[in-house]
Amino acid sequence: MTSVSTAAIADEATDGAAHERRARRIVVFRVDGRSYALEIDTVSEIIPWRKATRLPGAPPWVAGLINVRGSILTVIDLGVRLGGQPTGHEFASVLMADYEGKRVGLAVDEVLDVHDMSTETEAAGADVRPDGPVRALLQLEEQVIVLLDIEALIRQVLI
Repeated sequence: MTSVSTAAIADEATDGAAHERRARRIVVFRVDGRSYALEIDTVSEIIPWRKATRLPGAPPWVAGLINVRGSILTVIDLGVRLGGQPTGHEFASVLMADYEGKRVGLAVDEVLDVHDMSTETEAAGADVRPDGPVRALLQLEEQVIVLLDIEALIRQVLI
């Protein structure tokens, strides 16, 4: 059993500035050749792609429904949701995300990695709409990654 001193806990609780600079963990993935990320605490599980049953009358960004261990899961085609055209290709993985007690799947082409990102890695000058699906632009090595807002992405599915 690991013990933690109360002094260390108190120092951590009172050091708000250090908390803001502390790294957050993100899962980086690729959709339609572009790199995106979600904060890892919004992703509950990553599963391999399985064929989705398309829903008549559903928006084009709803890929369909899949069965995950006896539960029906709505899957969003992130490429279409982010402004692309439906391609009909098979995805590699589904990121399972929770929002307001409900679970939704996000179809992605490739899950790349998990990274620790500090607030200093946010790209300067990024013009991000507060109501849109983009939370921030991140600089990771030589690459710019779009950090997505899970709530903005899936809110319409669950209404």
